[in-house]
Amino acid sequence: MTQDELVIYYPDGSKFLSPVELSNYAEQETERAEREKLLKEQETQRAEREKLLKEQETQRAERERLIKEQET
Repeated sequence: MTQDELVIYYPDGSKFLSPVELSNYAEQETERAEREKLLKEQETQRAEREKLLKEQETQRAERERLIKEQET
């Protein structure tokens, strides 16, 4: 016991969490999951931008090829 507080442990040695501790843990996990979701969304957006840039470059190269072809 610490400071008039009963501390209970599971047989595996891990601490039995109070409802407040469980709530805090759940909130932290929710925040972590939200951050992870945002990171994935940012990565998806980055990949989409990269794809669009590649498509634009391909189109530009095709236009240049057509212009050169018309000049000859």
